[in-house]
Amino acid sequence: MQDKKKFDADWDLVNKLDKMAIDYLKDGFSPKETQGLILNSELFKEWKSTERCFDVHYHDILRFEDLSSSLEFDNYVNMLKSIAFRKMEDKANSFEIESNTIYNGPTVHDTNSGRVYDRLFYQIGISISPFELGIEMGKFCKSMNFSEPIGLLEFLALFTNNASGLLNLGLEKLQELSDKQFIIEEFKNKYILKYKK
Repeated sequence: MQDKKKFDADWDLVNKLDKMAIDYLKDGFSPKETQGLILNSELFKEWKSTERCFDVHYHDILRFEDLSSSLEFDNYVNMLKSIAFRKMEDKANSFEIESNTIYNGPTVHDTNSGRVYDRLFYQIGISISPFELGIEMGKFCKSMNFSEPIGLLEFLALFTNNASGLLNLGLEKLQELSDKQFIIEEFKNKYILKYKK
């Protein structure tokens, strides 16, 4: 019981340190700058003041680069969901919106066409720009009568037949997906025909 309390206390402190690091990254500090701020913080001094149940490797820059990448991915997904939501409301057809959108996230720049594609879909043979991806996510969610867009990984799971990628949707949406398999297959076929490289 004492070990569990110590572990929980250590875990709580790590969560506070990670939250502090994420806040610094959100404020525009680089992973290296964030690492320096964390290593010189009072919380880290508290972490080092006693033996801990586990190590968290705050001296390794990869920890902060991973946090930064995770934030970047979250921002990218939120950008896609924003485009999808606008499409669901029939407000996202404009090239102007696309040309003013900055894509910080998992993308691939095709040197032949000069276009930017979503990397995750590109890896499965589908060449789609982030803006087009947001539009297609919105079309799909609207066809399913969802009140809000699903996330990138859930949308990708529909094309990779990865059922575990859909678990975050919740029981109600999973049931809707199950009930509307024909609509999903029809949408996927059109999507693949349009964007397959």
